[in-house]
Parts: sequence; C-alpha cells; structure tokens
Amino acid sequence: MKRIARLSWVGLFGLVALAGCKASSNASPDGGGDGGVCMSSAVRPSARKDVQAVLATSGSGPQVYVFGGDEAPFDPNAMSQPKQLVDELWRYDLGCKSWEQLTAPGPGPRAGYAAALDDHQNRILYVGGRAGSGMNPPLVNDVWALDLSTLAFSQLHPTGTAPSPRLGHRVVFDSAANRLLLVGGDTSQIFGNGIVGDVWQLDFSASPDGAWTQLSATGATGAPPARRDASFAIDPMHKIAVMFGGAFTFSTYTNEVWIYDLGANTWKQAQPVGGAPSERFGARMGFSSVSGQMVLFGGHDAGAIGLRNDTFSLTADATGLAVFTQLLPGDAALGVGNVDLSSPERREKDGFVVAPGIAFTFGGTSDCGPLDDAWTLDLTQPTAWMPTFPAMVGETCARRAMPGQMCPTDCGSPL
Repeated sequence: MKRIARLSWVGLFGLVALAGCKASSNASPDGGGDGGVCMSSAVRPSARKDVQAVLATSGSGPQVYVFGGDEAPFDPNAMSQPKQLVDELWRYDLGCKSWEQLTAPGPGPRAGYAAALDDHQNRILYVGGRAGSGMNPPLVNDVWALDLSTLAFSQLHPTGTAPSPRLGHRVVFDSAANRLLLVGGDTSQIFGNGIVGDVWQLDFSASPDGAWTQLSATGATGAPPARRDASFAIDPMHKIAVMFGGAFTFSTYTNEVWIYDLGANTWKQAQPVGGAPSERFGARMGFSSVSGQMVLFGGHDAGAIGLRNDTFSLTADATGLAVFTQLLPGDAALGVGNVDLSSPERREKDGFVVAPGIAFTFGGTSDCGPLDDAWTLDLTQPTAWMPTFPAMVGETCARRAMPGQMCPTDCGSPL
C-alpha cells in the first residue's frame, strides 16, 4: 500500500511539473517547436535502458532525441537478462520540460547503439547495436540517419569495409572534418567475449552516405587498450575527443583518460591531476560549450555500491591535461541514510546530454531495473539535480524510504 501511494504521488508530481511548463495564461514563451507555447502533456517514455540521447539545437530551441532502448525488467535470478527492445522515437523539449512521441518508422527495435548529431546534414546518425524483437537480438553494424527537418529515417549505404557488428561502442561527430568517429565496443553477445579497441571514421566529404575507413586496429601501438561502454565526447574548442573509463572484461574496469587529437588522428594518455573518478563503465559524458569542460555522470564501478550517481566536470586539452572536479558526490553507500537526494538514482547507460548551461539525463538502469525519470542540472550553479519527471519505477528502496523506515531488500517496499 505504501508503494501504491507513493506512485500516485509521483504521478501527480509529474503532471504538476508538466503543467508548470504552461503559464497561468495557458501559454508561456519557451523557444520550443510549438510556436513559442508550452503545451501541457502528461506523456513520457516508458522505463528503458541502453539508450543514447542526442541534443539538437535549432530555431525552435534545444531538444533532446531519444530512440529505442530496452524495456525488459531486471531479473536478479537470471544470468542472462531478457531483452525487450523498442523502436519508439521521443523528443524532450528542454525549454518546456515536456516529452513528445514522434512517428518516424525506421530501424526497428534497437538498443546498445551509438548516436551523434551530424550538423552538416541536420540529422542524427545511429550506428550498430542490438536490433530486433527477439529475446536475444543479433548485433548489427548498419547506419541510419534521422532527418531533423522531415523527421524521417533512412538507411545509409557507406562505401568501404564497415566495422564488425557490435554494441557498447561510442561515436562522435567531428564537424570540422565532416566525419563520424567510432571507438571500441564488444562484438560478442556475451559481455567481454569480443571487446575491441579499433578506431574507424565514416567520412561524408564525398557523399552523404559516407565511406568507412579503419584508422587504427585493436592493439595498435600508442592506442588505448580495447574496451566497451567507455565515456566518449568531442571538444571542438580544443579539437580533441576525450575518452574516459570503460570495461576491459566483465569484471575489470578502468578510469583511464585518453585524448584523441582530431587533426593528427593520434591518442595521448592523460595523467589526471589530483586523481580521477573510480574505475567504471556505462557512465555518460558530454561537452559544455559554456564552460569548455566535459561533464561526467554515473556509471558502474567495482566498489560496494556498484552503480554510481556522482557528477564530475573534466578539463582536458591536447597536451594531455586532465583535471576532474567533483560537482556532486552521489550516494555514500548502500542503504537508507546514504542516499544523496541532490542526485538522481544510481544508474548506467542512460540518455545523457549537455546543453548550454544544463545537463540532462533520462532513464538507464538502476539496481531495480529500467528507469523512466528525467532530471536536469544547472551547470552555472551545480548544487542539485532537479527532477522534471520523478521516477515511477526503478528506484531502490533506500531512495523511496522515509526517515525511520527500513528496507528488507534493495527493491522491496520500505517497512
């Protein structure tokens, strides 16, 4: 009964938050794609994990696109987790703080892909991942584009030899060179059995379909060790891409920082001044054009807590400089009383973007399964994440418990 009451309150909170996007005059200027008026809406994506979020900024304001994901609930008794992939496309308006589901038939059910904004063609590029509606969807290496003007998907047919099918890889779009860069991933359905460390480019200078070229192979001299689920983001101000962390194997993770010089196509390992966050995989990272820094959130480490919800900024440049600053500590330990209520639930593989002055996260997976919440962090005063859509599912008991309550299990109802 306590859980039902809390869900009802959370649902009401979500409706109030959405209604707050609509001023008392029934309209409020926001710069969104609705003619400058925030329309009240109660819709939101279902809880899901293994998603990527992509930020697109146009005359209609900053918007976040989230495609696909895995809705399957977490089964603590299963060695291999079930899959339930979806093919939905959602758009989140950062001005209105509201969701809208879009109709754009295309790649079909998919998760574990990599995605980036191609600002030359005003489209979002999606590469690889798991695809299909079966219980064990195969890995793929196809490339799809979502045209942001027409909101239509189309499959690209690049020339050259494509990277092997994979998931857990990362891509960034190098606008100065009109190319997509792809790093690492796992070519096996079984976590850790096919981890690679190769680097590829999809060059669009001659064709909108692109041409694949391998820039370096797994194990190349001077390149990072093979890994999956690293954090990878581009810094156009310093003409670099930065990679943090990742998993070497099922149980071995890293907190290395590697800097990729976009002009020279070379790697340099940084030695972070003052240390780095814990070794982890599945964290998300984005670049803030306002501060000139990376912002890193969450992930899964090998410590007693496991999933994390700490937030860091990272200053880096092509010389190998790397300086982390903790913005929010996240949960101190497992259990009631150790929850950092200024941070979202602990998670990995969420939809995360950094817009001018703000960070945004949606979904991902917690210790209790997929999440459906959305949060923002004001990067000009990063004192607390704010929920725009509080979680209705997926939160741990410790986070839901009130003072004086105990939790019989991580995911049970508070006592």
